[in-house]
Amino acid sequence: MTPISAARYALTTVAATGLVLVGVTPTRAQIPAKWNTFSADMTLNRYEIGADGKQAGFKAPVVTYRFERIAAPWGWRTVFSLIDAERQKVQPLKGPEREIDSLSVVRLEDDGDGTPIRVTTRDGRRPVSRLPMSVVKDGLDQVLSLNPGLPASLFTTTRTKPVQSASDRDWVDAIVASPGRNAARRSALLHRYGGSRGTHQGLDRYESVQGPHRIEVLADPQTSVIVAVNTFRDGTALDRTTLIYTQAHGALVRKGIRSEHRVSAETRAVTEVEFSKVTFAQRENR
Repeated sequence: MTPISAARYALTTVAATGLVLVGVTPTRAQIPAKWNTFSADMTLNRYEIGADGKQAGFKAPVVTYRFERIAAPWGWRTVFSLIDAERQKVQPLKGPEREIDSLSVVRLEDDGDGTPIRVTTRDGRRPVSRLPMSVVKDGLDQVLSLNPGLPASLFTTTRTKPVQSASDRDWVDAIVASPGRNAARRSALLHRYGGSRGTHQGLDRYESVQGPHRIEVLADPQTSVIVAVNTFRDGTALDRTTLIYTQAHGALVRKGIRSEHRVSAETRAVTEVEFSKVTFAQRENR
């Protein structure tokens, strides 16, 4: 039993499946020796809760995307594809309640070579447009805040981002944390946050200060995997993020993220991301 379990951060061991890692225990080593394609399904659920912890107010449709990274001669292609979406229900002034499909974009493709992101709409069109850099940055900042284990270099703009070779696969460790990288993860924590400030519920506690905010990071002392990130201002918790993993032959596979953001004294916005069908495969070039 690891300290993560002792601190009630679930590590669930599940049954074996096929020859590739699919978000549960694989039949052989955590990641195949040769692979050029990573994919995972990500289900996003957003809603608000009241002071009593019960759902109240805003509720977004639940959506599921397939996230893929494909090795290319110049680096990595990234593809987001909408594979399922809950339809929103609306009540017209007259007549019964009806459902609408409000999501028009079903696919985003970034070749990773500095060219614009390609957008595919539900009707199959590919409008030629460049997303405003402010929109892109806000979105990437949110992804980075929910994934503190990912290197920040993945989230810089294409104008400043160095070319990332397909042989550079350190980003995978944020999804599947293998025991062989325990020392590298600890070194990264020390470089980013300095020494540990003690422990909390058996977890190593790191801190940093960004303006008026104090950032608390909790990591498993055995694996140096980050399991929680909390943001405080004047002693009040503004954000609380928990990262949940599944144990698979000694590796930790990202299973989900739950983040709460304080909107007001009475309301918190909740974002839940569930990872499934995490797969590494060797595919023909496409």
